[in-house]
Amino acid sequence: MASPEDDKLRTNERLKLLATAMNNIALALAIAGFVGPIVAGARPGASHLFWMAAASVVHAVAQFV
Repeated sequence: MASPEDDKLRTNERLKLLATAMNNIALALAIAGFVGPIVAGARPGASHLFWMAAASVVHAVAQFV
């Protein structure tokens, strides 16, 4: 039977993994916001801002976790 301390450690590790996964998603969104439009030949504009805003929101939520 797991002790309360073991449960606390497991929960802490799960939260760290969740935060890391969310930061990785934020990074992927930021890269998509820069690379995607450049590859498509588009000028910087609303598309870039949308992707960067989405990346910022996901990163902020990951920091809160």
